[in-house]
Amino acid sequence: MKCKTCGDTDPAHFYAYRQFMCRACRNRQLQSARRRYDDTHRTGREFYARNYHQRQLSGMERRLLTYVRMRLKWGFPPPSLAEIAQAVRVSIPTVRTHIERLEAAGKIIRQPRKHRGLQVVG
Repeated sequence: MKCKTCGDTDPAHFYAYRQFMCRACRNRQLQSARRRYDDTHRTGREFYARNYHQRQLSGMERRLLTYVRMRLKWGFPPPSLAEIAQAVRVSIPTVRTHIERLEAAGKIIRQPRKHRGLQVVG
C-alpha cells in the first residue's frame, strides 16, 4: 500500500486495511474539513455584523429586496411588514428576520419608529 497524498508505504501508519491514506494525512484532512464546517456554519449577530457583506444574498432576501424596490419605483409608499409577508407568502417574523439581515448587509435602511420606514440603498 502507498499513501495517495504523502507516498508513505509503511503498513503500520495506515488507519485501516485497504485504505489509500495514512493516519497523519487522514487526520489533517479531517481537521481541515472541521475547520471549513466551523467557518461556514457560524451563527449569531456578531458573525452577521462582521461578515455579512462578504456573502451573496439568499433567494428570499433577493425577493424581499426586489419587492421593496419595485414598490418604490412604481411610486407607492414603502411596504409594511404585513404587506411584504403577503406578497412573498411567508410569515411576518420571517420577513422581520430577512429585513434585519438586509439591514446588516447594508442593502436597506430602516427609519426608527416608522411603520413604513424602509429605504433601499443603491
